[in-house]
Amino acid sequence: MSANQTMFIFIYLLLILKMNIIYGFDAGFIELISSRQQNKDTTHYGMTVCALCRVTLDYLKSTYNVDTAYLDTKFDETNGQCQEDIVQSIISLLRTSQMKGINPWLYSATVKTIASANTKTDLKEMFKEASHFDSESFIGGSKLIMKRYQSTLVAILESDNYDQGRKTFGEMLHTIQDFYSHTNYIELAYNSPSDVLGKRIFGANEFASADMRTCISCDEQQCQINTNIDQSVLKTKLLTSGYFIPFGFNFLKKFKPKGKCSHGGSFDSTEDDEPKSGINKDKLNSIHGHLHYQAASIAYKATVNILRQLQQDIAKDLSINIVNQYGQSEFAPHNYILISFNNTNATTIINTRKPNDLIIAIQKLNSCENYTSALDGMYYSSLIEGLIQSEYSSVMYTFSDTSASDSYLKYPARSLLRNKQVVIYKLDFIDQLDQNYDGSDLPSISGGLTYPITINDKSAILEFIIHEITNINQIELLTPNISAFSLTTNVMNTQHLYMWKILQPNVGAWRLTASIFSQWINPNVQIQGKSSVVCSSSLQKDMEGNVDSSGYTEFTTEHIIDSDLLILTTCENINFTYANISLINQSG
Repeated sequence: MSANQTMFIFIYLLLILKMNIIYGFDAGFIELISSRQQNKDTTHYGMTVCALCRVTLDYLKSTYNVDTAYLDTKFDETNGQCQEDIVQSIISLLRTSQMKGINPWLYSATVKTIASANTKTDLKEMFKEASHFDSESFIGGSKLIMKRYQSTLVAILESDNYDQGRKTFGEMLHTIQDFYSHTNYIELAYNSPSDVLGKRIFGANEFASADMRTCISCDEQQCQINTNIDQSVLKTKLLTSGYFIPFGFNFLKKFKPKGKCSHGGSFDSTEDDEPKSGINKDKLNSIHGHLHYQAASIAYKATVNILRQLQQDIAKDLSINIVNQYGQSEFAPHNYILISFNNTNATTIINTRKPNDLIIAIQKLNSCENYTSALDGMYYSSLIEGLIQSEYSSVMYTFSDTSASDSYLKYPARSLLRNKQVVIYKLDFIDQLDQNYDGSDLPSISGGLTYPITINDKSAILEFIIHEITNINQIELLTPNISAFSLTTNVMNTQHLYMWKILQPNVGAWRLTASIFSQWINPNVQIQGKSSVVCSSSLQKDMEGNVDSSGYTEFTTEHIIDSDLLILTTCENINFTYANISLINQSG
């Protein structure tokens, strides 16, 4: 390789590093800027943070009846932006409200993980057309969204790899958001998110064919006044997107097909090819920058929608797994009943003897559109409806994310469940480590239990074939100093699940032994810990540009050889000035 060739590649790599700043909605790599100021571009990072915070506040409002009206003013739906202190405001709200089951110190780290994974897609997949809906890659882009959405569910529900699930979800959000910036969806005058993304793959009849002209030439000013989308595309409402071929790649005999739109911008080699100019709406000063806020607004709404869809699909998966477990057991139920309730009524959706019919009904469930989040739900009304239809000695599972508005029906429900000898398992958002029970709740009375719907407890819900434990005398828990820890008071009033609190535990190796389980019982032992300190580590490299306040940047590119790196560990909510830090390998 000649010296000239070496110099060309070196310069080109520098161009790539600069190019990520302008490709797609501005990445916004460092942090959420004060984006409520006028004439500020909407970034991938900022839009994602705002959408996550919006969904969080909606959840707190509907589940805990928290007044979040004063925070609603921090959002601007017209451009997908929000005020820079929104994350800290939510953390303060979580701390002061002391809502059970929610760790406020994990919130900031979770938001940052998802938003950072979004922006890094521009670095890791810059030239993958499907990742950005470039070059009319509608089938590839919609397939990629579906694939990453399913991978997110698998990571959360099957692999217990929540961190990877967040990163994959963030990468998927990038592709969804780029759809509105890189295609002509906005130019076709759509004013709401596409109902395709995350649900199915685009059909060939929904976008322009390979030989169809999609753009006409225009200069920068003319592009702002008169659209450069071909009239045949506008009339047929067919989708198209700009071709993006960076300078340097056009020497590899890559070219834009005749009559097709360009992405546009200073790094797009196709911008001056007929038809000239482009259609991207990445920034206010882009070729179609006059549509930047419209694209950002709908991309923001699409991000909120897919977040809500993920919430629903996780709950559906838990329910379907319970149905499958019982359908395979020797004591399968006589009938399967599904009842939905909100703050106005309780409705029987299905009563069938076929478990597959129940699964199909669960999959079709949607959140109640007419639900008034400030009001509680008709929990006991739906419970009584189910008890009336159920057979004797049935098992009922109830899912709820809100308090009961009809608590006056609790005692009629209790009488009915006793008469029918029904066992109830209530799955909701109560934190068992913080909750005291007096034995008057219906699950305890029936011989069941109340169990929290939290990601960390998901594995116990998926393996919910219950066996009673009649003797715990042979279970022994030894502390690090080899003394026995008293296992006397069970937090749960049930023989299916035992839970003990260990307050201020000693540091060291604890040992739990049990010899009462036969070979056909597979016990599930879980440990839950609470801490206000949240730490995370990342590889860092000394860089001359794109650095944070420490002079380093997170290492996200390909592997490197013979170069120094450092591990940066950051912790939140540290209230001490001195600490001993130890590095521990996999063997401890």
